[in-house]
Amino acid sequence: MNNIGIRAESTLHRKLKEYYAAPGDELEKKIGGYYIDIVRGNMLIEIQTGNFTGIRKKLKALLPSYQVKVVHPVYQTKYIERKDPSGRVLSRRLSPKKENIYKIFDELVAMPDLINEAHFTLELLLTNIEEMRVTDGKGSWRRKGVSIEDRDLISVNASIPLNHKNDFLTFLPFKKGDLFTVRELSDAAAIKIYEAGRAVYCLSRMGTIEKIGKKGRWYLYGLI
Repeated sequence: MNNIGIRAESTLHRKLKEYYAAPGDELEKKIGGYYIDIVRGNMLIEIQTGNFTGIRKKLKALLPSYQVKVVHPVYQTKYIERKDPSGRVLSRRLSPKKENIYKIFDELVAMPDLINEAHFTLELLLTNIEEMRVTDGKGSWRRKGVSIEDRDLISVNASIPLNHKNDFLTFLPFKKGDLFTVRELSDAAAIKIYEAGRAVYCLSRMGTIEKIGKKGRWYLYGLI
């Protein structure tokens, strides 16, 4: 077992692994030189709570021989618990911030082409989580030195399986024949410009949409 990985594992990652694990599954098994979260026969399940860049090489190596599912959580609500260095709880509050389903493109930008691999599945998990912070002066300046100690799973609300490039049409508030720019996607989906830009990049790379022309300084896209 990969003891180093286990020691560094967040509570969120561990609980999601428990959520997906079924009787007979093998956990943290080494296959092809890589440790896998859950092995279920020929199905490999990877719980990825962070950046996808680090697992691209692993997935490329395993996909020719195995069915691979990557599970990525997106939080709909997040509670923040703040403690002092001794562990005393100072406060607990509901964060005004939440992630939307377009968050997946922040990670998928590292490997949008993998969606077209026959053995690859991506599953977006909508969750409620809790984040534990410590006022130790060692954290980000954005949090005024407060460190993130751990993240915990409160509940799973829903899952969105993305098995094929056309499954991503659910992210687009447009229909066949419509043309749109990154700006128009941003407005229609009520997301930031950079989020819309990453979505368009990924959808173009996987072949869900294509570049049609230009509208002023903006490129026009349409569904394939």
